[in-house]
Amino acid sequence: MKHKKIRSMYFVRIDNGEKIMESLRNFLEKENIRCGFFTGIGAISHCTTKFYSQEKKEYIESNFHGEYEITSLTGNISTLDGKPFIHAHIAFFDSDMKSFGGHLDEAVVGATCEIFLKDAESEIKRKMDKGLRLNLMDL
Repeated sequence: MKHKKIRSMYFVRIDNGEKIMESLRNFLEKENIRCGFFTGIGAISHCTTKFYSQEKKEYIESNFHGEYEITSLTGNISTLDGKPFIHAHIAFFDSDMKSFGGHLDEAVVGATCEIFLKDAESEIKRKMDKGLRLNLMDL
């Protein structure tokens, strides 16, 4: 992974074979980013997404293996238990132009992933909502 900072904006490149969420978490910790948002594009070779069932109050997981292009990677950054917390969603498609998407658990970069990340230079904490069983932004 490589990055360049211009003011409070980061331009991040995650390389072939690297994990997107793992790389981002390590980057956020290193740069001490506690609040912000990001968007990205690129390609992936493996992806695990989740769908939150409001009825069951749990995530349902799906795994994808193959060549995919990212049409949209978007998310926000906050903290949970003092560590950076990433809430990300991804949309991607295969060579048949069939689209998939969901809450991003993890994805392995296939060629490159280019992310544009804005540091809000503040902190938003997350707190467990017992009814939903989700860590929501504590505003």
